[in-house]
Amino acid sequence: MCACPFHLDIRGFLDKAGRKRWIPAYKALRDAVVFPVIVAALCDQPCRERCQRTALGDEAIALRVVTKMDSVSRDWVMMQESVCKDTLVRKVTPPEVYTKVSMCLRTALISQRTIVETMRAPSREAIYKSDDALAAIRTDTMNCQKDAVYNSYAKTELSNDDVAQAREALGAARAYAALAEKKSLAAAILRGTAAARRAGAPRLLADVLVEESERLIRFDANPTAARAVADEIIGIAQKDGYDAGIAAGNHERGFAENAAGNNTDALEWYKHALDVKERIFGKEHPETARTYNAVGIAHLDLAELDVALDWFKRALVIRERALGKDHPQTAASYNNIGNAYLGRGDSDEAILWYKRAIDVKERVLGKDHPSTAASYTNLGGAYQKKGAHDEALRLFRQALAIQERVLGADHPEAAASMNNIGYAYETKGELAQAIMWYRRADAIYTAKLGESHPKTVQVRGHIKSACAKVPQACAAP
Repeated sequence: MCACPFHLDIRGFLDKAGRKRWIPAYKALRDAVVFPVIVAALCDQPCRERCQRTALGDEAIALRVVTKMDSVSRDWVMMQESVCKDTLVRKVTPPEVYTKVSMCLRTALISQRTIVETMRAPSREAIYKSDDALAAIRTDTMNCQKDAVYNSYAKTELSNDDVAQAREALGAARAYAALAEKKSLAAAILRGTAAARRAGAPRLLADVLVEESERLIRFDANPTAARAVADEIIGIAQKDGYDAGIAAGNHERGFAENAAGNNTDALEWYKHALDVKERIFGKEHPETARTYNAVGIAHLDLAELDVALDWFKRALVIRERALGKDHPQTAASYNNIGNAYLGRGDSDEAILWYKRAIDVKERVLGKDHPSTAASYTNLGGAYQKKGAHDEALRLFRQALAIQERVLGADHPEAAASMNNIGYAYETKGELAQAIMWYRRADAIYTAKLGESHPKTVQVRGHIKSACAKVPQACAAP
């Protein structure tokens, strides 16, 4: 036990597992190791060096928890299933329904393997980075089991291979989205939509399409395509009577409208989403808080700062209570509250909130995540307003490097950093440099968002202002 960094009672665990006492074995493992599958992939087996069997001339026991991921995965699921068998669910549900519930656990396991395979290196940061994805998997598993019990997929057997493939792809997509793995995310969504359509599982299809809408906005910067996907989600969900899908579709449509600069329209869609979410989830649920936060962003973009701050704080109270202070969604609330204070001209208060957000994001998501980069940009903006131009430039460049590497050099978030760099140079009086960065941002905004988008209009205003001061710098296009 002393050789195990998690202080797992290894002999006790093996004794229980060897005698097929799965419930006590599972509890022993879970109490010591929060993420058993991840540990199975990352642990360097220090316990083997201290195993007393080596003193007898025998080999150290190769704990399947450490050395054989597939075996421990099967055992781990078996333990969970065995625990479930002794619960009320096992006693009150027909055998065929319980079989479907068990399949939900296997799907969750596959999703967890996806996270392990996606990790770059066996580091503490990699484990923190996976936390949001694992939380999503736990939620998916719960929803899957509820679907099985309440027969939500009445026309489709959950044992159907296509349904199993669609669920696996959905879990993988959410993991890849949390880890900002763009190509793998797109491939998982493609697999999921194809399998869900083949299976004729409308609710599952709607859930996968939500991930596609998010991808189109966050990674492809294509609100037009996201709008069409959101409409499809709403149509599917309304036809099937799927309230959660209706709420998600309306939220995604609002997200698409806000990304396109149509903030007032976005608020109408968010209102439709909240009407459903508050009814089915309640006002204290993280999913409801997600839309509260989105409403705040729309008001912030409309320069309605006090209203935005109220919505952000409503979301924060729920997230801190339900998810904890070290969750990425909570960090997003910290960041957005900072944005509201910065808009009100309170740079010092904004910096405090931005630093809280960055502290969480760096630990949980990592320093190379787009969300972390966004907070670097915002912190730079706060320093810019305080006149600390060199510090602002450093943060803007740090954010841009991440955005170009992870999102691509032509992404609007990268353009936002270019615009910020240009403004920093302009305030320092280096107008030729400023114009160069403004033009780079303008080219991306025009190509991705269109000439009438507020961000395109804003950066062209910056170009016009800078060119008026140094006409010779603007002679060449």
